[in-house]
Amino acid sequence: MKLEKKRVRTSTTIILAVGIPFCLGVLGFCGLGAYLQNNESIYPNATIDGVDVSRLTKEEALQALDVQMYDERANNAEVTIAFPDGTELTVTGQDVRIGHDARQVVDEVYSI
Repeated sequence: MKLEKKRVRTSTTIILAVGIPFCLGVLGFCGLGAYLQNNESIYPNATIDGVDVSRLTKEEALQALDVQMYDERANNAEVTIAFPDGTELTVTGQDVRIGHDARQVVDEVYSI
């Protein structure tokens, strides 16, 4: 009889030794998920057009980008293409509409 009692205690100890850390790990993982889901800021090491927007909210990121200047830079960008016959063609951002909506860019960075 003593042997059976010892075996029960050993299996209970093993179950507790494995079960408790497993449950704590699951709870920690769920807690991290809840924190990240409720986090209103952009993840670290994020830049938009050379502007660091790490850990900023969407509105703070828009202010940091200076939305009007961001759109103007995109519209004023120029590319000059030189052809073999010696002619050149200059295309601006406004001509090809390469400008991005700053709000859309911030939303994309935030959603990542």
